[in-house]
Amino acid sequence: MNTRLSVGLLIPAIVLAVSVNASTTPLTLAAPREIQGTLWPAGTEVTLNDKGELARCCLVRELTTPSGFKLPAGTEIWSFSQGQPWACCLHGDSHFCGVALPKHSTVFLSPVPMGWRLWPSKDVTIQGHVCHQIDDGSGHVFYRDGKLRAIWVLGVEEIDGVPCTSDARGMPMGVSLYGSDCMAWFYENGHLQQGMLAQDETIQGHTLKKGDIVSLKPEGGIDLSAKPLGRTAMFQNEGGNLAEIMAVLQTRNKSHAAACEVEVAPLLEGMRAIERLKNVGQATPLDAIETLNWAAWHADIGTHAGMIVFDGSGESAAKALFASLSPGMTAQLQSPERLMAILIEYGYPTGRGYRVIGEHGIFFAADVRIVRCEIETSRGRHSYVTYRMRRVGGKWMLEVNEWNVSGLSDLLTVNGGLPPPADH
Repeated sequence: MNTRLSVGLLIPAIVLAVSVNASTTPLTLAAPREIQGTLWPAGTEVTLNDKGELARCCLVRELTTPSGFKLPAGTEIWSFSQGQPWACCLHGDSHFCGVALPKHSTVFLSPVPMGWRLWPSKDVTIQGHVCHQIDDGSGHVFYRDGKLRAIWVLGVEEIDGVPCTSDARGMPMGVSLYGSDCMAWFYENGHLQQGMLAQDETIQGHTLKKGDIVSLKPEGGIDLSAKPLGRTAMFQNEGGNLAEIMAVLQTRNKSHAAACEVEVAPLLEGMRAIERLKNVGQATPLDAIETLNWAAWHADIGTHAGMIVFDGSGESAAKALFASLSPGMTAQLQSPERLMAILIEYGYPTGRGYRVIGEHGIFFAADVRIVRCEIETSRGRHSYVTYRMRRVGGKWMLEVNEWNVSGLSDLLTVNGGLPPPADH
């Protein structure tokens, strides 16, 4: 599986990054066996990585997870959160939480009783609404019992008198930063709670503009005082997610420091071993990329943050994200640059080796260069990261745009279990 990522150029494919795992040969359980807190039934095909941790499982019979989800026979579990099933592919037309889902759909589970998310393998009508095919991002959201919580609207759909859309194209400036507020959100009774207007509209006597977020009360009346749901209804775990991210980076720092004392395993020709990199400064784009990778390897947030520069829209997005956090979090993080450095180090693979594709990268201007690198992960897989570098005051910096900010912000806000780090 090749994973393509971009820093400062395209939207980060974080979900794809975290699904990169390598493992040993699969084995079939002859008898029920508990592994990392889950009792797997006999006949389950289990694949462990080189640390003895679960990397992949295929079920031959129904399984009830420790968090209470019933997975149908034929489910493939390809990602785990603290040993519990997290990302699961349904290998046949299946019923999950009372919802009929097509073959090859992917469901993302919550380890706590909050809900689950869906990537349907094809457009499917659920409870009267079309959930269109998705294979990245946060997906469609469901309550624990299978009732719709939020969907990415396909085209324009009139829901309870509100013409809703999730398409930010052609919308006013700033709509691209709405994230999950572009979704149509529902109460448990199935009525619309929030939607983004597809066009100028007068609703219940109120003149509203295209791109406005419309909130309705449970009885259907418009609620002009409601806060957008993207950060207040489902996503309430930013503090916990940040603490978990920091714990991962601190552990990485210690384990990587120990790794520097051992012999480096052979890499593909032309690859540079990450643990042998140095802080070589920022005199050239390639020096700056080496220093960035050195900082990520050592979880040196200060050095990494000092190498980040935002483009115009990226700066606005980063400041808005930073300002939306709680006072305790902003005090801990200190700056938007430190916040982004932390999220980049978690959300992009550091790997064990990298090489620049092409000799010097591509110049877009005298002070801007695009450099593409191939990364070999610690599990032997390969990913690609594209860096947009900009020279500022004689030093080459990593340029971060609004799409990077928007994509990485999901790590802070996603509920139901933080995705594993990109190097997992």
